Amino acid sequence: MLAICILICLTGCTQVSTNCKYDISSYYLYSRGGDKQFPFVFSYRNVKDSNCSYKEIYFDSAYTKLISKSFFYNNVANGPYVSYSNGKLFIEANFKNGKIDGKRITYEDGRVSREAYFKDGIKIGLWIEYNKFGKIIRRTKYDNSGNLVSDLRY
Repeated sequence: MLAICILICLTGCTQVSTNCKYDISSYYLYSRGGDKQFPFVFSYRNVKDSNCSYKEIYFDSAYTKLISKSFFYNNVANGPYVSYSNGKLFIEANFKNGKIDGKRITYEDGRVSREAYFKDGIKIGLWIEYNKFGKIIRRTKYDNSGNLVSDLRY
């Protein structure tokens, strides 16, 4: 009995491993519409694995003003994420098991304004902030536990 409990915990506590493809051509439209928070959504499912999904969220009923594009596994954010503000690219990031993971790039008016890193939703590594001319104006460093190591402003 103890062995079964340990096995259940080990399999249930591991990270989700998916075979989801992040190529939109591997998905088909299965739903148009949304909910109270986001009423204008195109929802897609992966052709080979219905647990894999992709959503495009729009600001308008004509589905012309895109807010975000994101991938999911069992309805949990998992894979590339892109958001837009006023039709322009705003954020590029990646999610793993519902938490931001890896590099996140923030844009303002089409230029990179910040590069940041996360591991399982925790700030890590060197974060760089740029002014509107592309010059570095701030470097912030976090350790692997998310603790602030240094914060230099230029």
